[in-house]
Amino acid sequence: MQTNLKKSLYLSLAAVSFLAAGAVASTQASAKTYAKVASMQSLKTDANTRNVIVTGNNAIATKAATMQGARTIKSAAALQSAQSSDKVGSFNFRAYAVATTDRGSVYYKVVSFDKSVRGWIYGGTSTSSFGGGLQQFATTSTPATINKSFTYNGQKLWASPAWTQYRVGASKLTMANGTKFTVNASTTNVKSGDLYYQIADGSAAGAWVKASDVENAATPIANNAVRINLVNQSGTVIKSIDYTVNNATKGNTLGALTATNGVYSWKLSTADTSAIQTQINNALVGTGYALTNNALSDAQIAALAQAKFGDAVSLSFANGNVVYSTITPYGRIGGNAAEKLTNSVTPVVNSKQTAFGTYEYSAADLAKLDDTALATALQAGANTQDKIKSLNEFFLTTAQLQFAPVNDMAITDLFSGTRGASFTSAQVLNYVNGKSSLKTLKSPVYPVFSLDSTGKPTMTWNQFSYTASDAVSGTFGNPVTVYYNYDPSSTVAVAKPSLVQTTPGQTNPLTK
Repeated sequence: MQTNLKKSLYLSLAAVSFLAAGAVASTQASAKTYAKVASMQSLKTDANTRNVIVTGNNAIATKAATMQGARTIKSAAALQSAQSSDKVGSFNFRAYAVATTDRGSVYYKVVSFDKSVRGWIYGGTSTSSFGGGLQQFATTSTPATINKSFTYNGQKLWASPAWTQYRVGASKLTMANGTKFTVNASTTNVKSGDLYYQIADGSAAGAWVKASDVENAATPIANNAVRINLVNQSGTVIKSIDYTVNNATKGNTLGALTATNGVYSWKLSTADTSAIQTQINNALVGTGYALTNNALSDAQIAALAQAKFGDAVSLSFANGNVVYSTITPYGRIGGNAAEKLTNSVTPVVNSKQTAFGTYEYSAADLAKLDDTALATALQAGANTQDKIKSLNEFFLTTAQLQFAPVNDMAITDLFSGTRGASFTSAQVLNYVNGKSSLKTLKSPVYPVFSLDSTGKPTMTWNQFSYTASDAVSGTFGNPVTVYYNYDPSSTVAVAKPSLVQTTPGQTNPLTK
């Protein structure tokens, strides 16, 4: 009897203990809550506004990271590594859906251009802009309007420049090698640097062609024009210009035989002489060649006078006392006063050290830190909104006075002319606009700080552009002043910069 009673008591106590443990476990489980989706919708805005890159601050998961059952597809570190390695644009992303949780966090569903990664990533707390793990990214430069003729010699045409749009690649349109065509626009893949032209005519109109797949094609000479080929002493064409006369007839000569003291010689009218001299002087700016004293010689006038409309004539030039003028860039915002820009020497902004807790770091110092050291620095110096605001203002202001290094050029590509000869502001701007590395300068890369959804401080890298707007006239042998407009609020996110130092050489186009 006593034995049975003891067994009953033991069993009763065990049951009570199990139930009590179960109750505790149930309470603990219910205490862990997960975010829920409050709203979700597909994105229908212009695709260009939904092209993004990952910042490396957040992972991509199967659903919002704070939801129950969310699994990581690619970690933040892996995303950052892949982004840094992408040199063509295949790891750009397209955002195509957005969800807001009941906690106010915004998540975007994204897919990489190469379709290797697809999932949800934290995007900040507003559906009106990208934040957190994403930043809006312009995959191409602003298209420029041009009118040029080329001959095709490639293997493929593009519906959109390669790796600049999601699911838009090779065009169904084709073109046979040797086909001549004109283009009406050009743009550059920002990551690869490859230039593309948009075809304006023929069966492939609207398609894009890579610049490396075309050859310059000579345009036909109009019936009322004389093509003047400016050649060096080896016969290589330096520049070509077409001189047009209204109502001229094909086959007639540009000038006429004129009698002077009983001697006939070929002459041009005063108006034609002046107009042709101006065209030639403008064409030769930056080539290292020039008319003697900026004027046509009697022999050159005679050769031109005998040229026939609808045909070509060549004028030979020898190098003179050629000098090469460098460009001194000045930056300005809107109508504000311009300030001289300096070379940052490395791709990252050349800044003073600033405090991060008990340590001080420059932008270059921050770029050298590993993930652990960087996290420590950010936690110490960028852990409040006030500190973040101060840091962002400091690095952006510093970047606004600098430009990223520009590569040296071939000496024949420098802005050159005869020493002492004058040039106009229009000639300078034409030269600059013809050199992609000078038409648009880049700011050095600078750090940007923020807090993620959990309040953790993060750092990304940004950059903006300077666009040539006007220049100052002068004389060859002196530096040339060029003004660049810029908007520091119009930035693009970039990968972590390298710290390779670039020392301008003897043929660098910008003033040291």
